[in-house]
Amino acid sequence: MPTPKRIRADAARLGIQTIRTVADGRTVQIARGVCAACQGHDELRQSPGTPAETLQAAFEARGWTGFGRRILCPACSRTTRKSEETRMLPRQKITKAAMDQMPAPTPRQVVTIADALAEHLDDGRYRPGWSDHRIGDDLKLPAALVAKVREDLHGPLKGDPEIDALRGDLDAWISIGADLRGRLDRLEQTRA
Repeated sequence: MPTPKRIRADAARLGIQTIRTVADGRTVQIARGVCAACQGHDELRQSPGTPAETLQAAFEARGWTGFGRRILCPACSRTTRKSEETRMLPRQKITKAAMDQMPAPTPRQVVTIADALAEHLDDGRYRPGWSDHRIGDDLKLPAALVAKVREDLHGPLKGDPEIDALRGDLDAWISIGADLRGRLDRLEQTRA
């Protein structure tokens, strides 16, 4: 059975605070999740010795997400999920004709787009989650203008951004699956 110190360390790695206190003459453990986005919190009363995985499962049942990274309350989790879903909507392909129809960008637009490209473009490929459309959305500029400036500065994209995005999603799911497999194996060993 893990020690209280080990349980606190495991919970802290997940982003859960554990507090031991006395209530009604008994020692109880309170697990507190604090949202990284809005600073809202939720508390669960658990008996001492409750493993961190059980605490995480209890918070997840209440809608909390992001354990081990940046935990979010149910309201912020829904907002983040919605914005990610919006970002992942299929976008209309930017054609050469659409880029040619764009007026010449102003010097300020070129500098702004170049700065964004320097941050999100590596060796002719966008980093995961980034595209001409996403940069255009962030800068409130047409994606075709971003594509035009990108091609002028860096040439055409290497590879297909849609395939790269799917490959990145697949890698993330494989990593999550491996993590879940490891957690399941550890749990089965402790219960055997």
